[in-house]
Amino acid sequence: MALSRIYRPSAQELWILQYLLERSMGHAKLAYPDREKYAGRLYSPVYETVSSSPAVCLLGPAGVGKSQLAKAFLRLMPDDCTIDVDHHKNIPLQGAWLVTANPHESVIQSLVPFLGQDEADMRKAGHAVVIKAATAIAYRNGLSHILVDEMQFMAGSDRTTRITKTLLDLGRLGVPFVYVANHSLWRALSKTHAQIAQRLSANPLQLRPDPPESEDWTGYLMECSRVLGSYLEDDLALKATPIFDMTAGLKRFVVLLLQGAFRIAWGQRKRQVAWPHIIASYRSSGYSIPREQVEMALNKYEKSKRQIDYESPVEMAGEQAQGVEDARMRYTARIAATRALASAVPIGEQCASPEVDLQSSPKRVLRPKAPPRTVHALIDSASRLRGGT
Repeated sequence: MALSRIYRPSAQELWILQYLLERSMGHAKLAYPDREKYAGRLYSPVYETVSSSPAVCLLGPAGVGKSQLAKAFLRLMPDDCTIDVDHHKNIPLQGAWLVTANPHESVIQSLVPFLGQDEADMRKAGHAVVIKAATAIAYRNGLSHILVDEMQFMAGSDRTTRITKTLLDLGRLGVPFVYVANHSLWRALSKTHAQIAQRLSANPLQLRPDPPESEDWTGYLMECSRVLGSYLEDDLALKATPIFDMTAGLKRFVVLLLQGAFRIAWGQRKRQVAWPHIIASYRSSGYSIPREQVEMALNKYEKSKRQIDYESPVEMAGEQAQGVEDARMRYTARIAATRALASAVPIGEQCASPEVDLQSSPKRVLRPKAPPRTVHALIDSASRLRGGT
C-alpha cells in the first residue's frame, strides 16, 4: 500500500499537468467573464455550451501511471468552497470532477452522484434530463474540468459505440474534459467516423515510461527505496536498468515485483529484501503475467496479436521516445544474446536471468588427481594412525 501511494511526477507529467491547468484557467475566463453574466445564466433555461476546447485523451500503456496523474491534477485544483453572488448565498464551487466509469452503466449515469440531487430519482430519469442537470450544475459550480477514468472496462458487445456516444455527450456539457485511455481503446475510437474521430482522438497527451537512464526513473526508484527504508538491503536506483528490463518502466509492475520480493524474503524468515529476492520474484509464478507483458512490450522482434496493445499508436519525438526506444533495442539484443548462449550450454547448466553478462566466465580450475594407492602407502598410513592414537 505504501508503494502504491508513491507519486513522483516526471518531467512529462509536469508538462501535462501545466497544460491542463492552463486549459482550466482559459475556460474559466471565457465562461465566467463577470458576476452579472454568471448570475443571469443561472436563470437561463438553455445551457448552451461555452467550451471550445477539444476533448483530451490521456494516452498510455496500462500501468504507466495515468490514473495517478489524473488524481494529482485533482489535488492541484482549488479546494471546494462556497461563495455569495448577489442574492444567491452559499453557491458551491468545485474545480474538477474525477469520474470512474462503471462497467455496467454509461459515464453520464456515473455523473449522478455529483449532481447533488436525489440519486434514485435521477437514475430513473431519462438520458436527456441527466445531461441537462449536469450542464446546469457544472456551470453553477464553476467546474473547469471533468476527468473520466477506466472507460476501457465498460462491458458489452457494443462497447466502442457506447464509449463514443458517452464522450460525445460529455462534450455537450460545456466543460473541458479528459478521458484516460489505453492503446487499444484509442485505436478503436480512431477507427470510427472521420468527424467523430477528429473530435475525440485529435488531441492525445501521451504518457510513456521513463527511460532507464533518466533522472525521473532513478528518482522514482530512489523514492521506493526511501519508503522501504531498512527493509531493503540495496538502493534500487543502482539497479535502474535491470529493474526497467523486469518491468518495462511501468510503475505498477515495480510495485508488484517488490511485493513478490517481500513475500519471498519473509518466507525465508528474513526481514530485509536483497537483490536475489527481486530476481526470484521476477521468475516466480505470481509474476508470470506481468513478465509475459514486459517481454511483449520490450522485445522489438517478436510480434504477436497481443503485442499491439503495447505499441504506441501515436508517434512521439524527442529524448523521451528515443530513450525508451534505445532501452528496447538493448533489451532485444540481450535477449538474443541470452538465447544464443543458452543454445550452446548443456541443459543442466542453463540459468535464466533478466541480466545478461556477455563477459567470458572464468574457467574452472580442476583439482589434481590423487596418485594411485599402493600396499606400502596403506601400511604407512595405518602405522601413523596407530601411532597417533
